[in-house]
Amino acid sequence: MSKLTSKKNKLRNRGSCSGLFSAALLALGSLGQEAKADQVWDGGASGLWSNNVNWGANTLPNYALGLQFDGLLNLNATNDATAASAGITFNVGAGVFTLDGNAITLTGGITNNSFSVQTLNFGTTGIKLGAGQTWNSGILLGGGLNVSSAVDLAGQSLAIDGTNNTNISGTISDTGIGGGLVKNGAGTLTTSANNTYAGTTAVTAGTLNVLGTHLGAGTYTIDLGSALAGTGAITTTLGESINNSGSIIVGDATVSPAASTLTLSTSGAINMLGLGSTLAVDLFLGAGRGNNILLPGASDLLDLTGNLNSLAGGTLVIGNPTGLTGFTGGDSWKVVNLNLGATITGNLGLTGNLDTTALNLRATQVGNFSQTSGVFTVIDTITGLQMANVLGQAVLASAQSVLTDVNGRLFFLRAGQGDQSDDSEYNSGMVDGQGDGPGKNPAPGPVAQSRPRSSQWEVFASMNYNNTRLGALGSQQAGVQSDSWSPGIGAEVHVTPNVALGFAINWLESKQTFANNVGSMDMNGYALSAYTSYVKKAFWADLLYSFGSYDIETNRNPIGFGMARGNTDAYTNTVQFNTGWNFRFQNNSLVTGPFIGLDYTHVSIDSYGESSGGLAALAYNKRNAESLVSRIGWSVSKYVKTDFGVLTAQARLSYERQNLKNNSGTTVGLINQPFVVSSSGQTFGQDYMVAGAGLNCQFTPAFGMLLNYQGQFFRQSVQAHYVGLRFSYKF
Repeated sequence: MSKLTSKKNKLRNRGSCSGLFSAALLALGSLGQEAKADQVWDGGASGLWSNNVNWGANTLPNYALGLQFDGLLNLNATNDATAASAGITFNVGAGVFTLDGNAITLTGGITNNSFSVQTLNFGTTGIKLGAGQTWNSGILLGGGLNVSSAVDLAGQSLAIDGTNNTNISGTISDTGIGGGLVKNGAGTLTTSANNTYAGTTAVTAGTLNVLGTHLGAGTYTIDLGSALAGTGAITTTLGESINNSGSIIVGDATVSPAASTLTLSTSGAINMLGLGSTLAVDLFLGAGRGNNILLPGASDLLDLTGNLNSLAGGTLVIGNPTGLTGFTGGDSWKVVNLNLGATITGNLGLTGNLDTTALNLRATQVGNFSQTSGVFTVIDTITGLQMANVLGQAVLASAQSVLTDVNGRLFFLRAGQGDQSDDSEYNSGMVDGQGDGPGKNPAPGPVAQSRPRSSQWEVFASMNYNNTRLGALGSQQAGVQSDSWSPGIGAEVHVTPNVALGFAINWLESKQTFANNVGSMDMNGYALSAYTSYVKKAFWADLLYSFGSYDIETNRNPIGFGMARGNTDAYTNTVQFNTGWNFRFQNNSLVTGPFIGLDYTHVSIDSYGESSGGLAALAYNKRNAESLVSRIGWSVSKYVKTDFGVLTAQARLSYERQNLKNNSGTTVGLINQPFVVSSSGQTFGQDYMVAGAGLNCQFTPAFGMLLNYQGQFFRQSVQAHYVGLRFSYKF
C-alpha cells in the first residue's frame, strides 16, 4: 500500500474503532445523564414528541434541560412540540434513531454516546444554534451523526468533535455575524451542501471533507496533523486565505480513492505553513503511457484560483492507491490546474518538497513538478548512464581506425623488411621488383651510390575503416556500433640503415549508434603519430606515440522528451611497443616468426551539458578510460614475383589481453533540477584472439599498394574489424 493511500485510508477509517475501556467509561457517564427519567425517550406510545407516554415516567420533558434518546422503540421520533432545546443526547443503549419534524433551536449541542449512527432532519429551516456548542459523534464503534437538516449558525461557533464521523448534508449558513465552524476530534466531518456562512473554519484535528461548496468563506485554518479533503469547491471572500499547516488532500476522504477535483479559490492566498504541510494528489492511470494530461480519470486535480504560497515550506505528495508500476520517462499528469492569474510560489513540488515514495520509481528516475503548468512528470536518466558508461570505450573503438598499424609499418617489419645494412640477409631487390638476386645483397651500383639507402624517404597516403560492435553490459551500459573512417598521410625516413623514423597525420570521422534507441554520437578530429623502428637482421622493434584530439557531438533519446544534444572534446594519448624475430626460408621468400606487443591508450573526455532535451537534459562529469593491451603472436609472410610486381602476402594470429578494467564510476545529473545518479561501467571480455591478413603489391621499386585486414574474435561482447588501404612512394 502506498504511503499516500495509507494516509487517506486512515482518514476514512477514523472513528470506526474504540476500546472496551472507553465504552465502559462512557456508559457510566450515561447512567448519570439518565438519572432524570422524564427527560429520556423510551418510545412507549408513538413517534411524536408531544405524547407524554413516549417519555420516561410518562411525563413530557423539560426541553430547557435537554433531551435524551434511548431504547429500540419508535426510533422515528418527530418533533411536533417544541422549537427549542438545550441539547440532544443519544444514550449508549439507543437504537438507530431518525429525529425529524419541526425546526429546532439548540443551545446545548448534540452528543451520540451510542453504537449507532443517528440522523437528524428537522424541517425546512432545520437547526438553529442558540449558543456556541459542540456536536459530538462519540467514540463507540458504529456511532456517528448524519445531519440532513439545514444548519443556521446564527452568529455562534459550532464545534464538531468525536472519533466517529459526522455528515452534514444540509446547508450551513449564518443569519448572524461571526458564526464559524471548528473541526475537533479524530473523526471526519463531511459537508455536502452549498454552504454560505462567512465566518472562519478551523480544522484542529481529524479531517474536514468538503464535497459541496462553500461560497463567501472566511479564513480556513488547517492545523498540523489535521486535513482538509474533498471534491467540492471553496471560495473565500476578499482578502481571506486558507492557511495550511496540515494536509490538503484531493479526493473524498470517506470512500475508496478515485480521480477527483478539489477547487480552491482565494483572493488572499493558500498558505503552506512549514515542513509539515502537504498537498496530496493521487495517480490512477497512465504509467508507461507518456502524456496523460488529457486522459480522463488519470489523476486527481487541484483546481486553483489565486496564489498558493509555499515560501514557508510545504510538500507535494504524489500518491499511488492503485499500485501503478512501469513508470517511464515522459509520463506526465496534470495535478494542479492554474486558472487565469493563479500562481504557485515557494518550493512546493521542487526538489526536497516533492514526495514520490508511493510510486517506487527506479534509482535512475525522479519526479518533476512544474509550478507554472501544474504538471507532474517522471524523468528517467537511464539513457544518460547507458551512454556515459560506454562513452570511453566508444572513443577507444573509433580511435582504432587510426592506431591500427600506422603507415602499415608493422606489416613490413613482420615481413622481414627494414634492415638496409650491407650485411643484411634479406634481399630487398626482390621486393623492390629488381630480380631474384643472390642471398646476400649485391654491391651497390652507381645509381645506388648516388643515393645512400640510409637516407631513403617513403611517403604514404592511406584510408582506414574500422567497424566495432560493443554489446550491452547490464541495464546501465548500452551496446554501441562504431563505424569509423580515417584518411591519412605519412612519411618515413631511414636515418641509419637499421633505424627508421616515421610520422603520420590522420583525420577521423566516426559514427556511433547506441543500441535500443539510446542515441548516437558523431566524432571527428585529428591524430598525430610518430614512431621509430629498429631492424637488425632477424630482430626488429618499434615504438610509437600518438596524440588525438576529437570533437564529440552526442544525440541522446531522453525517453519522453525531445532529443538531447551535447558537445564535448576528447583526447587520446597512445604508446605502442612491438617487437619480434623473423626466420627466413626459401631463399628469403618465406619469412615467419613470433612477435609480442604492448599498447597503452588513455582517453580523456571533458565534462559537458546537453543543450536540449527539456527537463531531461543532463550534465556529464569528466570521464577517463584506459586500455593496456598485451599480445603474443606469430606471422607468416610470402614473397611472390609476378609480371606486374612483387606480391607480399601475410597472415598472422595473436592472443591478446586487455589488462585494465574500465569500471570506474560514472555520474550524470539533471541540469534543471538537483538530481544526480551514479553507476559503474562494466568491462568487456579481456581475453581474445586477433587474426590478420594483408597483401602488398610492389608495382615498381618506388610505388606500392598495401591492403590490410585485422579482426578480433572470441571476445565477450565485442566484435571488431579493421581494413586499411595504403599507397606508398619511395624516393
